[in-house]
Amino acid sequence: AGRPGRGGAGDGSQPAGEPALSLAGDALALAVHFSRVWLETPSASPARIASAAATAQRGFSFDPASTLGWSLPLILLAPLLAFMVLVSSVRSRRGASDLALLATLTSLAATLLVGWARFRHDDVYKTSSQWINLPIAFTGPPQFQGFGIDITLRVDHLTLYALLVLELVVFGVLAWQRAAARAEPGPLRFNALVLLLLLGGAGVLLSGDLAELAGFWGLAGVATYLLLAHRWGADPPARAARLGLWLPLAADLSLLCGAGLLYSRYGQLDPLRLVGVLHSTPGAGLKSLTAACILIFAAAAGRAAIWPFSVWQTGTAPAPAAGALAQGVWPLLAGSLFYRALPLFAQAGPQALRSAVIWAGVAALAAGVLALAGNDARRVLTLAGAGVVAACLLPEALPGLGATAFACLVAVGPARAAGTLALGSLVAGMRAGELEWMGEGLRRMRGSATALLLAVLVLSVAAVPALVSLQPRRLSSLAAAEGLFLAALAGARVAAGAGLGPLLRRRAFEPERVREAPGPAVSISLWLGLVGALAAGLGFFTGWLAFLEGKPHRAGPLGTDVLWLALVAAALLVVAVGLGLGWPLALRATRAGGYARFLVRARLLWLWRRAGAGGVGALVDRVEADAIARGEGRLGQSVLGTARRLAPVLPLLPLLAGLAGILALAAGLLEPGVFR
Repeated sequence: AGRPGRGGAGDGSQPAGEPALSLAGDALALAVHFSRVWLETPSASPARIASAAATAQRGFSFDPASTLGWSLPLILLAPLLAFMVLVSSVRSRRGASDLALLATLTSLAATLLVGWARFRHDDVYKTSSQWINLPIAFTGPPQFQGFGIDITLRVDHLTLYALLVLELVVFGVLAWQRAAARAEPGPLRFNALVLLLLLGGAGVLLSGDLAELAGFWGLAGVATYLLLAHRWGADPPARAARLGLWLPLAADLSLLCGAGLLYSRYGQLDPLRLVGVLHSTPGAGLKSLTAACILIFAAAAGRAAIWPFSVWQTGTAPAPAAGALAQGVWPLLAGSLFYRALPLFAQAGPQALRSAVIWAGVAALAAGVLALAGNDARRVLTLAGAGVVAACLLPEALPGLGATAFACLVAVGPARAAGTLALGSLVAGMRAGELEWMGEGLRRMRGSATALLLAVLVLSVAAVPALVSLQPRRLSSLAAAEGLFLAALAGARVAAGAGLGPLLRRRAFEPERVREAPGPAVSISLWLGLVGALAAGLGFFTGWLAFLEGKPHRAGPLGTDVLWLALVAAALLVVAVGLGLGWPLALRATRAGGYARFLVRARLLWLWRRAGAGGVGALVDRVEADAIARGEGRLGQSVLGTARRLAPVLPLLPLLAGLAGILALAAGLLEPGVFR
């Protein structure tokens, strides 16, 4: 039987606006009605069967918009309820892992259901419920007479896209931890903290105002610190975890100060409502708004771990699962915060956007340069990813490119998580984290080396869709180009060294004993890399970007994509040439760059000591032996002379001090009554 047409109501079609029937629903309805027909009339004719099937199709209907009342809150309730169950009752390793995976899948299914309901709608959907409502004054401006916080959930296409990728990253890391890190202690704690991070991250993406966003932001920050401090029993992870506490905490306080400054001036925390009262509120000017915007960008930069905040992620890189979550989740959250605050930046003074562009450009260059100094593979890959994140934040600060740059950050998240997990497997298999002791990964650990190579390629091209719209011959374009080139060069150096470099024999290590990571762990790394590749590939399609923005996309000049991709290809070519000419020589050069980082700590001290035997040392000796001695002598003589002159008055000093105290006490007691 044929499917009914799409004409008017008289031809048996569905009403206008009703969603199309799903294949699963069609199959279920057809099976039910076929069974009824055959049970009632065993000799039923094909015409009657076709009529029953058409009736079943007309009778089945499902409107996904009717589920928004419970499917949207379920995105947050699923990890929250699973976290409560996990910390109160579950005590087995497998049970904790199963519950965390089930909660993540439930949140993912709810996200897909909300996406189905909002697929054809370009506007923003919001739902809110009152949480705090306190009257605090009876006079003054109306916005300051009461204080209230509403739990507001807002979704659009870009938010749902980021939320979907966030849940995929969390699910992949949970599955990888279950397969590749069974021997690590504290599985219940780890799974509970991952659910807490998922709750905080989803809340940041769905938040409707800055107060709610700051609350979920802090929750995600606490979960991240506890995940980074999850490895106990060794001193270096503990010191690195302390660094992961206080440095991002400064960024969180910056967000709190920015939100407080906005509320103290305008009495609003919803960015869309703030735009309407920015220039009509008495006593509030551009200086306060510019300061608040700079504080918000500092919070985004600190949690995204771009320079100079990148040290809190490079220091905690040896923890693969926690590092993958920190590097894969926080760029999405930081990009979401900056994207929400862009209307405020547009209304503030030019210093706000200029400061953001300069900071992002310098951070991209600094991360690339630091990534080329040293041979610690995990540190180099983390800095390369930080450079790509900074390159994405640079166009996000420019008018008209915020949504595109945010979409590029969404592609960077799973790529960084995949690269961190794959590199963690390679380091565990080769028992070394330095590039000079890693190699032959494509022969001995083919799956992990392939996943690392895929992640590096995705990282290298993920920022291109946002960078193509930059104006040429500008310092911002030059900084973005150099930062992308250096990041691609550093990432390709790690992938080439681990996959194609020589694997040397060393004490207590035989290359023949290198084994591939467990199959599920390798599959998950590859799967996350493919998710990042799909997200990066979609960024090159103008229709997809227009769908995410909800308006026509401003495309870059024709052929600009090719130029940026040629820049990435040039970085890969440089690494290939270095690998062909002599990989040990290239490693020596980068090792020399790593030594240069410790010039202030070691070489500068050595140079100072060596110069001490010459003129500097002689100058210091003269100052210590002659000038200081004479100065001390003259100071002593003057002190003794003054003491001799004041000797007759010294016995009266205690009496004068007592009289001054009595007079001060009397003045303090008499002042409220007499002097007033």
